[in-house]
Amino acid sequence: MIQKQIEGEENLKINLPSKHKRALYLGVILITAFTACLTYLPTLEADFVNWDDLLYISDKFGLETGSSIFTYLKWVATAVVASNWHPLTLLSFGLDYQLWGLNPFGYHLTNLILHALNTILVAVLTMQILERIYVVEEKLIKSFTTILVTTLLFALHPTHVESVAWVSERKDLLCAFFFLLSLITYLKWVQNKALFRSGYALSLLFFALALLSKPMAVTLPFVLLILDFYPLKRMEKLRESIKEKLPFFALSAVSVVTTLIAQNLGGAIKSLETVPFFSRILNAVHSYAFYLFKMIAPYELSPIYPFLTDLNITTPAFLASLALLIFISAICIYYRKKQKFFLSAWLYYLITLLPIIGIIQVGTQSAADRYMYLPSIAPFLLIGACLGFLIQTFNDKLSEKLSGSLPVILAITLAGVIIILASLQLATLTRAQISVWKDSLSLWNYQLNLYPDPVKSHGAYFNRGLIFLTKGNFELAIKDFNVTASTSPKNPNIFINRAIAYWNLKKFKEAKEDLLRTIDLNPTDGRANLLLGLIYIESKDNNNAKKYLKTASELGIKKASEILRTLQNKP
Repeated sequence: MIQKQIEGEENLKINLPSKHKRALYLGVILITAFTACLTYLPTLEADFVNWDDLLYISDKFGLETGSSIFTYLKWVATAVVASNWHPLTLLSFGLDYQLWGLNPFGYHLTNLILHALNTILVAVLTMQILERIYVVEEKLIKSFTTILVTTLLFALHPTHVESVAWVSERKDLLCAFFFLLSLITYLKWVQNKALFRSGYALSLLFFALALLSKPMAVTLPFVLLILDFYPLKRMEKLRESIKEKLPFFALSAVSVVTTLIAQNLGGAIKSLETVPFFSRILNAVHSYAFYLFKMIAPYELSPIYPFLTDLNITTPAFLASLALLIFISAICIYYRKKQKFFLSAWLYYLITLLPIIGIIQVGTQSAADRYMYLPSIAPFLLIGACLGFLIQTFNDKLSEKLSGSLPVILAITLAGVIIILASLQLATLTRAQISVWKDSLSLWNYQLNLYPDPVKSHGAYFNRGLIFLTKGNFELAIKDFNVTASTSPKNPNIFINRAIAYWNLKKFKEAKEDLLRTIDLNPTDGRANLLLGLIYIESKDNNNAKKYLKTASELGIKKASEILRTLQNKP
């Protein structure tokens, strides 16, 4: 029924001059961009978090590599940071570093600006799609409502907080920026190839930049085919359409290979022994439904959703997820001839989530809010279209009973009230989620409040322990390290940090045990050899002290060399 309205019926005859239509479009853009900026202002007061930010920023990976721009660009082009290869993202961090140093304000400001720009691009993309479905001037109320709702949902939805408030997710924002530009230029090119001959090349260029920001953009060639299916209706020349996308597919293939190599080098890809293939399929089905649920009810959003190891084909959560996916797919396929709009949007959702749905398992999470940044656009567009249809229908019913401009005024008022109330609710939830990312301690306290199980949240306990350690709360640090030691007994990082906490409490016996265990697990840990040498000095065992200090010195610890020389010069 909605699709019938979208494709053919004339609900409201408003012959609006194009300049007025452009003014309305500009109004939508300004409202949504301003709302996005206002809602995310608290992120400017946030700190870095000790979850990848320390790799990208605080440790200054590459930001001060060499003295020449050539050396730095060479590092950007080849570096694999946090098991990822995304040179454009690294370059953006380098530019921020030149402007702001290590002040987190500047990095958060860049993220906020990028999200506002992406919000604008979502508005432009939605406009372009609607203009290819019906004459906007003839269905102004529906068009304005659809565009405004779609864009506000994108701007304000709490599931997007992770992508904006977490500095390390700059890659998400940059990728979306160029991904959307690629779609927009492609649509413009298809509309008039003669006047916009450079459109194809620009679309391909923006796609390449999206891939260099984050490889999740690999699905874009398929998205272009979906646009050809609907709303462009170009599928009668399927072979030509596919041939047209070959350069895009070639870039995707290169990106896939590069990403797999980078992830494998970083040890991020889990083996089939660690996460069996069947478990991945079960989790993927569950995740598709899980993301839809979180879009509708964005509560208890978590930085890390632990992998569901107990999921099986008889689990109610899996059966419900499978039933939902089958139901939606069946409806879309059944009505594909009359309602292509829904099938197109559903395919976009399924395909854009495919790279991160868990078939190739990266990390220990079952899902992540940041993965919804691009895929959410289609569900948001459907919600906007449905509300636009309902408001338009309300106007039509009133027009049958009332004359003049009163029906339009009432329809716009109703739409305005619904949109304002929904926006306020979303903004409130988003502001609350932003507070989670205020600093590392807030982040991990929130995570552990949701998932206190040590097995599921051992990483959160470890990261919180590091925060306690840096703040001098050594007893609390030891408590968290004890939890992680019980679940990850072969991780040397746990024992070296617990040893440091013991050292600061002058509990040298416990520190010594942890240092020996660290060296047993990782003989090349220079800090462990240094501290162990110092403990042996404390206990007057100079022979062992020299042994470990010498090892630390050989591992590049300058302080160990100085202490060793002093020790050797003693009579």
